[in-house]
Amino acid sequence: MKQFTVKYPSHWITLGALAAVTTLGSFSTLAGGLDQNHISADAKWLMHLDVDGLLKSKVGSYLNEKVLEPKIQLQKSMVEGMLGVTLKTDLVHSITIYGTSYEKNPQQNAAVLIHTDIDIAGIVKKVREYQNLEASQSGQAPDQKLKELQSKPYPMYWMKGDDGDVYFANPSKGLWALAMNQDQLKSAITVIQGKALSLSSNSELQNLGEAKQSIMFLAMAKGFNEHTILPPQAQILKMAGSGMLTFGESGENLQVKINMTANTQEAAAQMAQLAQGMIALATLSQSDNPEVMELARGAKVSQDKSQVSLTVVYPIAKALVKIKEEMFR
Repeated sequence: MKQFTVKYPSHWITLGALAAVTTLGSFSTLAGGLDQNHISADAKWLMHLDVDGLLKSKVGSYLNEKVLEPKIQLQKSMVEGMLGVTLKTDLVHSITIYGTSYEKNPQQNAAVLIHTDIDIAGIVKKVREYQNLEASQSGQAPDQKLKELQSKPYPMYWMKGDDGDVYFANPSKGLWALAMNQDQLKSAITVIQGKALSLSSNSELQNLGEAKQSIMFLAMAKGFNEHTILPPQAQILKMAGSGMLTFGESGENLQVKINMTANTQEAAAQMAQLAQGMIALATLSQSDNPEVMELARGAKVSQDKSQVSLTVVYPIAKALVKIKEEMFR
Protein backbone atom coordinates (compact mmCIF):
# COMPACT_ATOMS: atom_id res chain seq x y z
CA MET A 1 0.00 0.00 0.00
CA LYS A 2 1.40 3.35 -0.95
CA GLN A 3 1.73 5.96 1.78
CA PHE A 4 2.21 9.69 1.80
CA THR A 5 5.65 10.53 3.15
CA VAL A 6 5.56 13.96 4.70
CA LYS A 7 7.37 15.74 7.48
CA TYR A 8 4.91 15.21 10.29
CA PRO A 9 4.17 11.71 11.63
CA SER A 10 0.59 12.81 12.18
CA HIS A 11 0.30 13.56 8.47
CA TRP A 12 0.89 9.89 7.80
CA ILE A 13 -1.96 8.99 10.13
CA THR A 14 -4.27 11.72 8.87
CA LEU A 15 -4.75 9.79 5.68
CA GLY A 16 -3.69 6.42 7.02
CA ALA A 17 -7.11 5.05 6.19
CA LEU A 18 -7.02 6.89 2.87
CA ALA A 19 -3.55 5.75 1.80
CA ALA A 20 -4.91 3.20 -0.66
CA VAL A 21 -6.20 5.98 -2.87
CA THR A 22 -3.12 7.02 -4.69
CA THR A 23 -2.35 3.51 -5.80
CA LEU A 24 -4.94 3.72 -7.93
CA GLY A 25 -16.64 4.61 4.31
CA SER A 26 -21.12 3.84 7.74
CA PHE A 27 -22.86 3.60 4.46
CA SER A 28 -26.54 4.18 4.93
CA THR A 29 -27.58 0.61 4.15
CA LEU A 30 -24.89 -1.84 5.28
CA ALA A 31 -22.03 -1.17 7.70
CA GLY A 32 -19.27 -2.29 5.37
CA GLY A 33 -21.36 -2.93 2.29
CA LEU A 34 -21.69 -1.00 -0.93
CA ASP A 35 -24.24 1.80 -1.16
CA GLN A 36 -24.95 2.21 -4.87
CA ASN A 37 -26.55 5.59 -4.19
CA HIS A 38 -23.07 6.96 -3.45
CA ILE A 39 -21.49 5.83 -6.73
CA SER A 40 -21.74 7.91 -9.91
CA ALA A 41 -23.81 6.52 -12.77
CA ASP A 42 -20.82 7.35 -15.00
CA ALA A 43 -18.62 4.82 -13.21
CA LYS A 44 -16.73 2.55 -15.62
CA TRP A 45 -14.98 0.53 -12.93
CA LEU A 46 -15.54 -0.02 -9.25
CA MET A 47 -13.51 -1.65 -6.48
CA HIS A 48 -14.96 -2.24 -3.03
CA LEU A 49 -13.42 -3.66 0.14
CA ASP A 50 -15.78 -4.55 2.98
CA VAL A 51 -13.37 -4.10 5.91
CA ASP A 52 -16.02 -5.18 8.43
CA GLY A 53 -16.54 -8.39 6.47
CA LEU A 54 -12.80 -8.96 6.14
CA LEU A 55 -12.20 -8.64 9.89
CA LYS A 56 -15.04 -11.10 10.57
CA SER A 57 -13.69 -13.67 8.10
CA LYS A 58 -11.40 -16.48 9.23
CA VAL A 59 -8.42 -15.36 7.19
CA GLY A 60 -8.98 -11.66 7.79
CA SER A 61 -9.35 -11.97 11.56
CA TYR A 62 -6.17 -14.07 11.72
CA LEU A 63 -4.17 -11.57 9.65
CA ASN A 64 -5.44 -8.69 11.76
CA GLU A 65 -4.69 -10.35 15.08
CA LYS A 66 -1.36 -11.98 14.25
CA VAL A 67 0.13 -9.68 11.61
CA LEU A 68 -1.39 -6.22 11.31
CA GLU A 69 -2.11 -5.22 14.90
CA PRO A 70 1.26 -6.31 16.37
CA LYS A 71 3.23 -4.54 13.64
CA ILE A 72 1.51 -1.20 14.00
CA GLN A 73 0.91 -1.26 17.76
CA LEU A 74 4.02 0.80 18.60
CA GLN A 75 3.25 3.49 16.03
CA LYS A 76 -0.40 3.51 17.06
CA SER A 77 0.45 4.06 20.71
CA MET A 78 2.78 6.92 19.86
CA VAL A 79 0.32 8.69 17.58
CA GLU A 80 -2.68 8.08 19.83
CA GLY A 81 -0.82 9.64 22.72
CA MET A 82 0.26 12.59 20.60
CA LEU A 83 -3.13 13.34 19.08
CA GLY A 84 -5.50 12.02 21.71
CA VAL A 85 -7.41 9.80 19.26
CA THR A 86 -8.15 6.10 18.93
CA LEU A 87 -6.81 4.31 15.86
CA LYS A 88 -8.10 0.78 15.33
CA THR A 89 -8.49 -1.29 12.20
CA ASP A 90 -12.14 -1.97 13.02
CA LEU A 91 -12.88 1.77 12.94
CA VAL A 92 -12.60 1.65 9.14
CA HIS A 93 -15.70 -0.06 7.75
CA SER A 94 -15.28 0.03 3.99
CA ILE A 95 -13.24 1.49 1.16
CA THR A 96 -14.70 2.06 -2.30
CA ILE A 97 -12.77 3.31 -5.32
CA TYR A 98 -14.44 4.06 -8.63
CA GLY A 99 -13.44 5.74 -11.86
CA THR A 100 -15.24 7.26 -14.81
CA SER A 101 -12.57 6.54 -17.43
CA TYR A 102 -10.11 3.88 -18.58
CA GLU A 103 -7.86 6.40 -20.28
CA LYS A 104 -4.25 7.21 -19.36
CA ASN A 105 -3.89 8.30 -15.71
CA PRO A 106 -7.34 6.99 -14.72
CA GLN A 107 -6.67 8.09 -11.13
CA GLN A 108 -7.37 11.65 -12.24
CA ASN A 109 -10.96 10.57 -12.93
CA ALA A 110 -11.35 8.46 -9.81
CA ALA A 111 -12.86 8.98 -6.39
CA VAL A 112 -12.44 7.15 -3.11
CA LEU A 113 -15.14 6.79 -0.48
CA ILE A 114 -14.16 5.71 3.01
CA HIS A 115 -16.55 4.95 5.82
CA THR A 116 -14.69 5.33 9.11
CA ASP A 117 -15.25 6.25 12.74
CA ILE A 118 -11.71 7.64 13.04
CA ASP A 119 -11.80 11.34 13.89
CA ILE A 120 -9.98 12.47 10.76
CA ALA A 121 -11.16 16.07 11.17
CA GLY A 122 -9.65 16.14 14.66
CA ILE A 123 -6.37 14.73 13.37
CA VAL A 124 -6.25 17.30 10.58
CA LYS A 125 -6.76 20.06 13.15
CA LYS A 126 -3.82 18.77 15.20
CA VAL A 127 -1.58 18.57 12.13
CA ARG A 128 -2.38 22.16 11.20
CA GLU A 129 -1.60 23.23 14.77
CA TYR A 130 1.80 21.53 14.48
CA GLN A 131 2.44 23.33 11.22
CA ASN A 132 1.72 26.71 12.79
CA LEU A 133 3.67 25.92 15.97
CA GLU A 134 6.77 24.89 14.06
CA ALA A 135 6.50 27.98 11.88
CA SER A 136 6.25 30.28 14.88
CA GLN A 137 9.24 28.63 16.54
CA SER A 138 11.36 28.93 13.42
CA GLY A 139 10.18 32.43 12.56
CA GLN A 140 9.23 31.27 9.06
CA ALA A 141 5.95 31.00 7.19
CA PRO A 142 4.08 27.73 7.81
CA ASP A 143 5.04 24.85 5.50
CA GLN A 144 1.56 24.45 4.07
CA LYS A 145 1.34 20.78 3.15
CA LEU A 146 -2.17 20.60 4.51
CA LYS A 147 -4.85 23.29 4.20
CA GLU A 148 -8.52 23.70 4.96
CA LEU A 149 -10.24 24.92 1.79
CA GLN A 150 -13.69 25.35 3.31
CA SER A 151 -15.64 24.55 6.46
CA LYS A 152 -19.19 24.87 5.06
CA PRO A 153 -21.41 23.35 3.79
CA TYR A 154 -18.96 20.54 4.57
CA PRO A 155 -15.24 20.47 5.48
CA MET A 156 -12.85 20.20 2.52
CA TYR A 157 -9.07 19.94 2.66
CA TRP A 158 -6.05 19.91 0.38
CA MET A 159 -2.88 17.96 1.02
CA LYS A 160 0.39 17.78 -0.87
CA GLY A 161 1.25 14.16 -1.57
CA ASP A 162 4.33 12.63 -3.16
CA ASP A 163 2.40 12.02 -6.39
CA GLY A 164 0.52 15.30 -6.54
CA ASP A 165 -2.34 17.14 -4.93
CA VAL A 166 -4.94 15.29 -2.90
CA TYR A 167 -8.35 16.74 -2.00
CA PHE A 168 -10.60 15.20 0.63
CA ALA A 169 -13.87 16.14 2.29
CA ASN A 170 -16.41 14.99 4.85
CA PRO A 171 -19.84 15.41 3.19
CA SER A 172 -21.69 13.36 5.80
CA LYS A 173 -21.03 11.79 9.18
CA GLY A 174 -18.56 8.94 9.00
CA LEU A 175 -18.11 9.27 5.23
CA TRP A 176 -15.01 10.77 3.63
CA ALA A 177 -14.51 11.33 -0.09
CA LEU A 178 -11.12 11.80 -1.72
CA ALA A 179 -9.84 12.59 -5.23
CA MET A 180 -6.74 13.91 -6.94
CA ASN A 181 -8.48 16.96 -8.35
CA GLN A 182 -11.05 19.24 -6.79
CA ASP A 183 -13.60 19.03 -9.62
CA GLN A 184 -13.68 15.23 -9.37
CA LEU A 185 -14.16 15.45 -5.61
CA LYS A 186 -17.05 17.89 -5.92
CA SER A 187 -18.63 15.72 -8.62
CA ALA A 188 -18.45 12.67 -6.34
CA ILE A 189 -20.05 14.64 -3.51
CA THR A 190 -23.00 15.75 -5.65
CA VAL A 191 -23.79 12.06 -6.15
CA ILE A 192 -23.52 11.36 -2.42
CA GLN A 193 -25.91 14.26 -1.76
CA GLY A 194 -28.42 12.86 -4.26
CA LYS A 195 -27.99 15.76 -6.69
CA ALA A 196 -26.65 13.62 -9.55
CA LEU A 197 -27.49 10.20 -11.01
CA SER A 198 -26.07 7.27 -9.09
CA LEU A 199 -25.24 3.65 -9.81
CA SER A 200 -28.65 2.57 -8.54
CA SER A 201 -30.49 4.59 -11.19
CA ASN A 202 -28.37 4.45 -14.32
CA SER A 203 -25.05 2.76 -15.05
CA GLU A 204 -23.16 0.43 -17.36
CA LEU A 205 -22.15 -1.56 -14.27
CA GLN A 206 -24.80 -4.21 -13.76
CA ASN A 207 -25.55 -7.29 -11.64
CA LEU A 208 -23.76 -6.30 -8.44
CA GLY A 209 -26.07 -8.34 -6.23
CA GLU A 210 -23.65 -11.24 -5.81
CA ALA A 211 -20.72 -8.88 -5.33
CA LYS A 212 -22.37 -7.27 -2.31
CA GLN A 213 -22.02 -10.56 -0.44
CA SER A 214 -18.26 -10.68 -1.05
CA ILE A 215 -15.46 -9.27 1.06
CA MET A 216 -13.89 -7.61 -1.95
CA PHE A 217 -14.87 -7.17 -5.57
CA LEU A 218 -13.82 -5.42 -8.74
CA ALA A 219 -16.40 -4.68 -11.43
CA MET A 220 -15.63 -3.27 -14.87
CA ALA A 221 -18.08 -2.07 -17.51
CA LYS A 222 -18.01 -2.30 -21.29
CA GLY A 223 -14.79 -1.08 -22.83
CA PHE A 224 -12.38 -2.14 -20.08
CA ASN A 225 -10.53 -4.51 -22.40
CA GLU A 226 -10.07 -1.89 -25.13
CA HIS A 227 -7.63 0.21 -23.11
CA THR A 228 -5.62 -2.56 -21.45
CA ILE A 229 -2.65 -4.53 -22.76
CA LEU A 230 -3.48 -8.10 -21.81
CA PRO A 231 -0.96 -10.96 -21.56
CA PRO A 232 -1.55 -14.02 -23.78
CA GLN A 233 -3.02 -16.05 -20.90
CA ALA A 234 -5.65 -13.36 -20.33
CA GLN A 235 -6.86 -13.01 -23.90
CA ILE A 236 -10.18 -14.52 -22.87
CA LEU A 237 -10.99 -11.09 -21.44
CA LYS A 238 -10.87 -9.63 -24.96
CA MET A 239 -14.06 -11.53 -25.66
CA ALA A 240 -15.90 -10.14 -22.64
CA GLY A 241 -18.17 -7.11 -22.72
CA SER A 242 -17.95 -6.58 -18.96
CA GLY A 243 -16.43 -8.41 -16.06
CA MET A 244 -16.41 -8.79 -12.30
CA LEU A 245 -14.03 -10.44 -9.85
CA THR A 246 -15.16 -11.29 -6.33
CA PHE A 247 -13.27 -12.62 -3.32
CA GLY A 248 -14.70 -14.07 -0.15
CA GLU A 249 -15.16 -17.14 2.01
CA SER A 250 -17.64 -19.90 1.30
CA GLY A 251 -17.94 -22.43 4.11
CA GLU A 252 -14.43 -23.73 4.79
CA ASN A 253 -13.00 -22.39 1.52
CA LEU A 254 -11.63 -19.18 0.15
CA GLN A 255 -13.45 -18.42 -3.09
CA VAL A 256 -12.43 -16.31 -6.06
CA LYS A 257 -14.99 -15.92 -8.82
CA ILE A 258 -14.68 -14.23 -12.20
CA ASN A 259 -17.91 -13.41 -14.03
CA MET A 260 -17.66 -12.33 -17.66
CA THR A 261 -20.49 -11.24 -19.91
CA ALA A 262 -20.15 -11.78 -23.65
CA ASN A 263 -21.94 -9.89 -26.40
CA THR A 264 -23.65 -13.07 -27.65
CA GLN A 265 -24.48 -16.52 -26.33
CA GLU A 266 -22.20 -18.06 -28.96
CA ALA A 267 -19.28 -15.93 -27.80
CA ALA A 268 -20.00 -16.99 -24.21
CA ALA A 269 -19.77 -20.65 -25.25
CA GLN A 270 -16.36 -19.97 -26.81
CA MET A 271 -15.22 -18.22 -23.64
CA ALA A 272 -16.34 -21.17 -21.51
CA GLN A 273 -14.44 -23.61 -23.75
CA LEU A 274 -11.34 -21.42 -23.60
CA ALA A 275 -11.54 -21.25 -19.79
CA GLN A 276 -11.85 -25.05 -19.59
CA GLY A 277 -8.85 -25.36 -21.88
CA MET A 278 -6.79 -23.04 -19.68
CA ILE A 279 -7.54 -25.20 -16.64
CA ALA A 280 -6.62 -28.37 -18.51
CA LEU A 281 -3.39 -26.80 -19.75
CA ALA A 282 -2.43 -25.73 -16.23
CA THR A 283 -3.09 -29.27 -15.01
CA LEU A 284 -0.88 -30.82 -17.69
CA SER A 285 1.96 -28.32 -17.55
CA GLN A 286 2.12 -28.10 -13.73
CA SER A 287 1.48 -31.73 -12.84
CA ASP A 288 4.46 -31.69 -10.46
CA ASN A 289 3.19 -28.63 -8.59
CA PRO A 290 0.72 -29.75 -5.89
CA GLU A 291 -0.55 -26.22 -5.22
CA VAL A 292 -1.44 -25.60 -8.85
CA MET A 293 -3.03 -29.04 -9.08
CA GLU A 294 -5.20 -28.33 -6.05
CA LEU A 295 -6.31 -25.00 -7.48
CA ALA A 296 -7.10 -26.66 -10.80
CA ARG A 297 -9.16 -29.33 -9.05
CA GLY A 298 -11.06 -26.59 -7.24
CA ALA A 299 -11.80 -24.65 -10.43
CA LYS A 300 -15.19 -24.77 -12.08
CA VAL A 301 -16.47 -23.14 -15.27
CA SER A 302 -20.18 -22.55 -15.89
CA GLN A 303 -22.25 -20.76 -18.53
CA ASP A 304 -25.66 -19.17 -18.25
CA LYS A 305 -26.72 -17.72 -21.59
CA SER A 306 -24.24 -14.89 -22.29
CA GLN A 307 -22.53 -15.05 -18.90
CA VAL A 308 -19.50 -17.21 -18.09
CA SER A 309 -18.23 -17.84 -14.57
CA LEU A 310 -14.90 -19.21 -13.42
CA THR A 311 -14.86 -20.16 -9.73
CA VAL A 312 -11.75 -21.25 -7.84
CA VAL A 313 -11.81 -22.43 -4.22
CA TYR A 314 -8.98 -23.15 -1.79
CA PRO A 315 -9.28 -24.55 1.75
CA ILE A 316 -9.06 -21.85 4.43
CA ALA A 317 -7.11 -24.20 6.71
CA LYS A 318 -4.38 -24.59 4.09
CA ALA A 319 -4.35 -20.84 3.43
CA LEU A 320 -3.73 -20.19 7.13
CA VAL A 321 -0.88 -22.72 7.13
CA LYS A 322 0.70 -20.85 4.19
CA ILE A 323 0.32 -17.55 6.01
CA LYS A 324 1.99 -18.97 9.13
CA GLU A 325 4.86 -20.34 7.06
CA GLU A 326 5.45 -16.92 5.50
CA MET A 327 5.29 -15.22 8.90
CA PHE A 328 7.98 -17.41 10.47
CA ARG A 329 10.39 -17.65 7.55
